[in-house]
Amino acid sequence: MKEIQFNEFEKYTKKDKLYLIFYVIMLTLSLAMIVLNAIVLAFNNQDVASIVFVAIFSVIALFVICLLSMYLIVPTKVLSIDYAKETITINKRLFNSVTLNLKDINEIKITDKKLIFNVVNLGSIYFLTNTKTYRAKYLISPKYLMITLNIYLSVVKDGGNNVN
Repeated sequence: MKEIQFNEFEKYTKKDKLYLIFYVIMLTLSLAMIVLNAIVLAFNNQDVASIVFVAIFSVIALFVICLLSMYLIVPTKVLSIDYAKETITINKRLFNSVTLNLKDINEIKITDKKLIFNVVNLGSIYFLTNTKTYRAKYLISPKYLMITLNIYLSVVKDGGNNVN
């Protein structure tokens, strides 16, 4: 099958730096609040509110550090497409990269609901097969990528008959 040129397709398969900026800002704010409350505790070690704030912001800082480390583990290029073999590879740094045959993928989805709990999943795209669901995360525009990959998936399953 010949390679299809989508507009700026390669840009959308890379990791979004907006997550890095957000996580660093959140970590900085959490650490600043911990330091400020620690200074208050240094002057008055009986201040219960400062003890509570130090505990709360410490938990938030640990959570943000976990999110930041998970972001940094993901390679810069999240997805790779091999047009000749008709495969897509979800690149991973710690674990083995996952290579999927495009004909085995049933559907490509994103998280549509904009709930507070889905903030972490907004940059994720899901590849649904008969046996398992695979996830690629921290993408720049998963909605555009989902539409483009679903079009490409339908062309591959059609055998490329409709491509000029």
